[in-house]
Amino acid sequence: AEKWLSLRTADKSLARKKCVALQALLNDDTSAAAERPRLDRDAAWATFENLKKTILRERSLRKYKCGWSHFWVWAAKQEPPVLRLLDVTPGLVAKWRDWAVGPDAQLEKRTVNAYINDLTVIVNTLVHAEEIADHNPFKKCARFHAGDARRDWLEPEEIPRALAAAREEGVEFFKHFVLGLFAGMRRNEIAMARWTW
Repeated sequence: AEKWLSLRTADKSLARKKCVALQALLNDDTSAAAERPRLDRDAAWATFENLKKTILRERSLRKYKCGWSHFWVWAAKQEPPVLRLLDVTPGLVAKWRDWAVGPDAQLEKRTVNAYINDLTVIVNTLVHAEEIADHNPFKKCARFHAGDARRDWLEPEEIPRALAAAREEGVEFFKHFVLGLFAGMRRNEIAMARWTW
């Protein structure tokens, strides 16, 4: 019986061609899939950076690099050291996630969630660019629940104290704080805001 896999096409003749090509790859030990490099962490980052540097600002790249570096510094200290992307397993990612919020690293749970999301984006980018096989151990890693994260809002009785504290910081800070508090504007939106009146 013929088994159909997801070949990312609705065209049956193209799907057959892909199946034939896949079968040839599986039967050939010297195939391109076998020769695909097992990217080490530095080569993987350089590839991601080259793919994204035209569409991401330097600040965004630094944000991605922060989570990437945090994970790989930890992974290199494991026994045996993990230095290649394809050697990373979902179990290793879960172990790092739990370590990162523990007493040794003391990161906030939402920071670890952000790092996992960033690492997922990096590896997905490499997969879509066909730099690595479809292997993303970060994708299904459980995140910490939102209820476990720090509170990001003020209760009504806290607003007068927050406004008084913002006034003490100066007029410019106070304007920015009020826009953020009452208009819900983000930092970059406040920085770009202009009025003609």
